[in-house]
Amino acid sequence: MPVRFPHFESASTLPHTLVIYGTFIDAPTPHELRVRLKHVCVVDVRCGRITTLCPEEEFVDAVDGVLEGVEVVRMRRTQAVGVGLVDCLGTKTDVPLMEWLNKYTFPEESSFRNDAHSCNTYSSLLRRLLRNGTTTAVYFATNHLSSAKILAETAAAYGQRAYVGKVCSDQLVPEYYSVADTEEFIKWVKERWDIPVEGSGYNYTGPKRRGGREALIKAVITPRFGPTCSWELLCELGKLARKYDVFVQSHAAESVDEVMLVADMHPNMKRDIKIFSESGLLTDKSILAHCCHLSEAEVSDIVSAKAGIVSCPHSNMLFARAVVDIPHYYCPPSSAVSGTTTPNATNLSLGVRKIGLGTDIAGGPSSSLWHNMRLAIIQDRIPSFRNFAGYPDDVPNNSGIETASVWRMTHTYTYHIATVGGAATVGMEELLGVLEVMRLFDAVLVDWGMEDQGFEVARSGGEESSGEERFMMGGDDRNVLKVWVDGKEVCRRI
Repeated sequence: MPVRFPHFESASTLPHTLVIYGTFIDAPTPHELRVRLKHVCVVDVRCGRITTLCPEEEFVDAVDGVLEGVEVVRMRRTQAVGVGLVDCLGTKTDVPLMEWLNKYTFPEESSFRNDAHSCNTYSSLLRRLLRNGTTTAVYFATNHLSSAKILAETAAAYGQRAYVGKVCSDQLVPEYYSVADTEEFIKWVKERWDIPVEGSGYNYTGPKRRGGREALIKAVITPRFGPTCSWELLCELGKLARKYDVFVQSHAAESVDEVMLVADMHPNMKRDIKIFSESGLLTDKSILAHCCHLSEAEVSDIVSAKAGIVSCPHSNMLFARAVVDIPHYYCPPSSAVSGTTTPNATNLSLGVRKIGLGTDIAGGPSSSLWHNMRLAIIQDRIPSFRNFAGYPDDVPNNSGIETASVWRMTHTYTYHIATVGGAATVGMEELLGVLEVMRLFDAVLVDWGMEDQGFEVARSGGEESSGEERFMMGGDDRNVLKVWVDGKEVCRRI
């Protein structure tokens, strides 16, 4: 089926109200998949917020599709609206890092000096992410100011919520690599999208641009990673982070070779977390990708700073020689339904409140966060792998073989991390992540009954299996029918 991008393709008048009837799914905690059947959701498109979400029998407002400015969506039995996904990282490697940078990244980045190339590439990227249901993304752009601006403008044109960083490095990089213009980029983004307007909250009916936390596009200070940044550059970026109160993103404890290279390039501090902390780059707005080789003391430093961690399961398994033990790190929020604390929010957790997922897509097989959600389940099992040949032959009845560890990552857990966890990581935990009244409506409409889909919904004894679980474990962009960001429709499969 063809895919359209209404926000980009049309300047037609938007409806002022969106009314959706059917099933609504979110995951307030890692162990709580909330499925609300026969509900109705009303969205004020002008401010992008949910104003009503209740059972259909309690909905008494006589809103109908014949009223001017009202759009009504009635879902079928095989359809549901879920929370839009938050992709917290957009780069990837599958060889040692410096080899990857010199062989692939730097030559490719040099092509982004051409604005036409940037426009074409970023447009293709935005289309693919939106059709997969990624409503928010955190981007490493390139080191070119014009290219970073084009990425920000392209994301805004397509209606995606985007955190855009102009990459900074000043050592172990080609001669043409520029570190200038970071402050100019931050000011440019703030002037265009971060515009506080009186009445810009719930009752706001003015222009589409809203400032502060609700700004659609945000600038991110982006030191590529420790080895390619001098101490002087990191300190200057730390000053900018404080001056403009903006997000920071980088890679930390990424792989064995990266950890060793950091120790070599920064012999006085040796470790990423120490370096970021001392340079002013470890804050409550820091987004740290990978974090596969952290000590528990470093995790404690991240918790104290209220910084966020991004797990990238596919790239971690390819090259990091370690994985992120998300359930061990993560301290999830209390249940939005029962008010109770979830099981691993106890002394089993190291207390990290912000953990999201990233596709890390530059060299990967998929730009779909659904793909990495499934890999996060596999990632959780890897530490318990054993070689059967290592057990003695004379153990009676295999009684000496260790039983499997408790595997905690499920489709519900990974959906929670991709939505609630991602929202917290980008500082939007009170506005995104779940479907609730007064939250911003970033959402996807999926259908697990598509003729050309890549999985079957099995029937047993006349009962159909859980369609939402089958979609989460086997679905793709063919199942995504509509995507909304800030209450506006940004993608439609027709």
